[in-house]
Amino acid sequence: MLRLLIDASAVVKAACFAACNGGNKTVVTFNDKQVAIPDPEESFEIFLSSYRAALRDLKMTPAQSVIVLDTPGSKQPRRSIYDGYCRRPQQAKEWFDSYNKTLEKVCDVLMKHGAIQVSVKQPICEADDIIAALASKVECVIWSSDSDMLAHADVYYKGSINAGM
Repeated sequence: MLRLLIDASAVVKAACFAACNGGNKTVVTFNDKQVAIPDPEESFEIFLSSYRAALRDLKMTPAQSVIVLDTPGSKQPRRSIYDGYCRRPQQAKEWFDSYNKTLEKVCDVLMKHGAIQVSVKQPICEADDIIAALASKVECVIWSSDSDMLAHADVYYKGSINAGM
């Protein structure tokens, strides 16, 4: 069976950034700057709209979906080699709270509709590494906003994630 391997950590993050441009965001001061905090419901709706489009484009059902998440501390090994790896400006705690609420809801809703969530026991593992291992074993399409996944261009689906959907 063809599977849709979802880099949920990356795709939900992209939905949250898109929601920061929407009308329901809140603004907090962080490091003396005004920072947009995405509304978790708006982030979820952006994800859901993009997910539905992916399923439609790929002619798949939710039961063919596999949710893959980064494990805690997943960036640390690569940062120990290259300090600039995935270094982005710091975000406010509220931003991550919103992201985590959105991610939790995405996982809950997709699993209620038949998706599988992959868990790994290795404590420091990025979703793209897990996806690469899975992609070598199952017939699949990868959905990610992470450009690292372009190495799997024959099975890659970027789709569109934006607030205008």
